[in-house]
Amino acid sequence: MIDLIVNCLFSSFICIAKYLPYKMLQILIKVLSITLAFLLKKYRNIAATNYNLVFGSEPSFLYSFIHTKVIFQILGKQAINILAVAKKKYRYNSFINNVENISTLIEAKNKGKGIIILSAHIGNFAMLNLLMAEMGYTNSAMIMRGIKNKVIEANLNNIRNHANIRFFNESNSKKNAWLLAKHLKKKGVLIMLTDQRHLKGPPLDFFGRKKKSPLGLAKLSILTGAPIVPLFALCAKNGKSDVIIKRPIYTDDVKMTDENVFALTMQTNQILEEVIREHFQQWFCFHRWWR
Repeated sequence: MIDLIVNCLFSSFICIAKYLPYKMLQILIKVLSITLAFLLKKYRNIAATNYNLVFGSEPSFLYSFIHTKVIFQILGKQAINILAVAKKKYRYNSFINNVENISTLIEAKNKGKGIIILSAHIGNFAMLNLLMAEMGYTNSAMIMRGIKNKVIEANLNNIRNHANIRFFNESNSKKNAWLLAKHLKKKGVLIMLTDQRHLKGPPLDFFGRKKKSPLGLAKLSILTGAPIVPLFALCAKNGKSDVIIKRPIYTDDVKMTDENVFALTMQTNQILEEVIREHFQQWFCFHRWWR
């Protein structure tokens, strides 16, 4: 029933977005986000559980409701911004409000081995390709997980293609790691969101619990020598993105051993923990990490 509601709202939103002015779409998103946060108790409960996981205490009902509403609102705003690019219907000057530590990204680029962006489902994560392009990194691609609903997936892929958002399907990328390595060899930028739930991988520490963690990022960096750059697009008050870039991790001299891969993966998990704790209100914490 929940999936049916989400699917219907998604399809309706795509149709309406073709005709409504940009400002009216923003109002519609606010209304929809409140409606979804109220109707979808499942996501309020998951958000509350993950709050407990991160901070060790139970949030109030009001906090869980507001957090869920804000997350849906952020997702909706990203959707109309991506549609703006795809349909070329709305004018915009920039999606970026501020970039912190751009010099570290330039430093990593100068290595000439491509760049692996370590990021998470936080803030304007869906727009990372567009934000990277705006900073001059046009050869960017994100690893994305497909959704079960084939109709919605087809619509999303169509919008991404029109917006020039290049991506690798997660299921294919697992089987064809050489495609990712080839992209990096061409000095491309590969965006990886490693905070999502995984069914495989060793159980490593994540907020004090064991979480099955993907090793692909660490292995790919060691294999290609591409530096890992933690980068996050946080929502600014003016609706744009504050791009936060942290110190790169270089793996030129790291050997491909299980011990090194595990250590590097735990290091990236710790970076995600720090960012998520600091900006929990923008984290899309609708996955059951504790499973």
